[in-house]
Amino acid sequence: MNIKQVTVFGGSGFIGRAIVRALAPQGYLIRVACRRTELAEPLKTAGDVGQITLMRANLRMPDSVAIAVMFDVTGSMGSVPRVLQQKLPQLLGLLLRKGYVKDPQILFGAIIVRAKGEKRPDRVHNLFAHQLAPPVTGLERNFHCFNGRAYAGNTPVLRARPGEDVEVNVFGQDSNYHTFHIHGHRWKDAAGAFTDNPGFGANESIRARFVEDNPGRWLYHCHVFSHQDVGMAGWYIVE
Repeated sequence: MNIKQVTVFGGSGFIGRAIVRALAPQGYLIRVACRRTELAEPLKTAGDVGQITLMRANLRMPDSVAIAVMFDVTGSMGSVPRVLQQKLPQLLGLLLRKGYVKDPQILFGAIIVRAKGEKRPDRVHNLFAHQLAPPVTGLERNFHCFNGRAYAGNTPVLRARPGEDVEVNVFGQDSNYHTFHIHGHRWKDAAGAFTDNPGFGANESIRARFVEDNPGRWLYHCHVFSHQDVGMAGWYIVE
């Protein structure tokens, strides 16, 4: 596998936009790093779906620069992801032994910003959709995951009780286009229309919010079957 990947800083500016548009036809996976990603949104149409992703970064904030360069799920950066993968179990083991965390999915988290006066839901679940490719894991097959895990029973089990106000936030954390579906449920989108299988791309998110009225064990999953079939599914239990 030989995937060409590049990070373009200042991609929302005149020169940056020109560089992105020149690289896209050559097949590069392009990460556009800039302070105001909304200004770079039009660049997504310069390539195929998922080829161009946007990341917030500020050269005055070294941590954001490191994340923009090093975050990689394609394996195109040689040994860097493999080294990180080898070190992470040691870190997780230390945290677990010390009792600092109970859930090993500590590398995933979200800050949810709500409108002033908005009622808080009774239950909040956050899911991060991404893949773990062979160059990253060292395995022969690709896995599509929620929160670092693949296949129902291993992915996060979401729970709620009848009558609760439930919110599920789903984030796209790779270069793929995904959808999100919960069996037996539908909800209203931002326009007020009912939906049950919204789509989202890289660095995009969707929110499913509803009052629970359907007890049972329900499957949630991505409806792109090539993603679902290699792990992107889980259980939602209402009881």
